[in-house]
Amino acid sequence: MKKKVVLICFLLFLCGKISAQCNDTIWTTHKKGVFYSGAQTCANTSFKKAQGVVNLFVEQFSNDYLKLFDWAFVNMGKNKTDEEKNAFLLDIKSTSFDKMSGVSVMVVDVITGDVRRFKDVEIRSKVTQATDNATYQKVHIDIFFSLSLLKEANGTFVVKNVGNNQFVIDTKISLRFGWFFDIFVTKKMYKKVIEWRLEQFVKNFKREMEK
Repeated sequence: MKKKVVLICFLLFLCGKISAQCNDTIWTTHKKGVFYSGAQTCANTSFKKAQGVVNLFVEQFSNDYLKLFDWAFVNMGKNKTDEEKNAFLLDIKSTSFDKMSGVSVMVVDVITGDVRRFKDVEIRSKVTQATDNATYQKVHIDIFFSLSLLKEANGTFVVKNVGNNQFVIDTKISLRFGWFFDIFVTKKMYKKVIEWRLEQFVKNFKREMEK
């Protein structure tokens, strides 16, 4: 069964400074042609559990991407109540992983509302993970493909221990559209499409960590 997801829900995240306070936040900025967005929440759990959930995400992102729809990407697909939040979507057709290079390959159709479908777009990504056994888990994802749709994209999410079994879950993304999307994607449209999905992602991660 095909999975439809927002264009960047799989890119998840650009590294940045993390607040030591456990506050829920979400934001978007646009500077010199690049969109930056982020979301943050907090979870009460053990470091072992937090580490396990991060490891699970990395393993499934590389080797069995569609399993992430069972927990990490739940309720991040097509919005059923607000069509403006579906301005651009991905229809995932296949995924694969090359162990030698560490590169994941996803073949998708890119859907821009009811206007146009770009078929069989190949997107390559590579995940790197850093760990401090007492403090944090950090995952960085680079996306490799360049055409009229997207010039560059990357992101990071960090799970950081702030004491007393509290962990900040912080995710950020940055992306620069190619000429086609750059023509019609406004900051208002981008915020509509992206922010609620980032907020849902950190909520999903929190729920998994607190199970």
